[in-house]
Amino acid sequence: MKINTYKSCPKGFDSLMVLIADLKDLKQALAKTGIAVKLSLLKDHLKENGDFITTLDEKRGKVMFVRLNSQKCPAEHSKTIRQLIIKNRNLFGSKLNILLPDGSETEGKWIRIATQACMLSSNNIGMYKYKQNNLPRIEEVAITACSDNVPDQALVDEEMVIAYCQLEMMELINTPSNIKTPKYIAEYAQKLGNSYGFKVDVQTEKEIKKHQLSALLSVNDGSGHPPRFVVCHYKPKNA
Repeated sequence: MKINTYKSCPKGFDSLMVLIADLKDLKQALAKTGIAVKLSLLKDHLKENGDFITTLDEKRGKVMFVRLNSQKCPAEHSKTIRQLIIKNRNLFGSKLNILLPDGSETEGKWIRIATQACMLSSNNIGMYKYKQNNLPRIEEVAITACSDNVPDQALVDEEMVIAYCQLEMMELINTPSNIKTPKYIAEYAQKLGNSYGFKVDVQTEKEIKKHQLSALLSVNDGSGHPPRFVVCHYKPKNA
């Protein structure tokens, strides 16, 4: 997934999601996007956290206004946006533009929330199903602020790294236990180590016995698969 920041909403995107933390910002959001819709209509539909309304615009395509209560925590906001993306894949298409709420003092928070929500929406919990749903998935995201500021791309890049880690763990959790054997987990860790530059030591049953790790062997007694003991080493630069 590509996520980039812009000063104004770029053209050529399938859809636009407008995040509203305060109803007072609706007028500014409409001015920023140039969308022709009645202000009173939006206010009537965006009263509670998670409320949304969709419309069509000649220039912006499919548009969704989403109400987010500023008193809620970032994790709640991220979950709300993520679920809306997952449940409305046909609406959003593969290229989504997100307009952040106004407020330079909280802009960094909303950048992280939007980035995390988009990234985690790509988690495919049905990857092992016989028949995939083949609905569109977000491939490119443009993040724009309601103010004239260009959202900080460095925050996007940082949050994407964190989200990638979460997605890796989600994929491992989603993997069925008959596939996720000790050997599979060891090879998975080695693959990640090779990709991201940390050392991975994998000990076999013989090596586990040599180090007298009896508790590990006892846990493995209930399994038909030979045990593995995985140790990951990460040393930051200049540490």
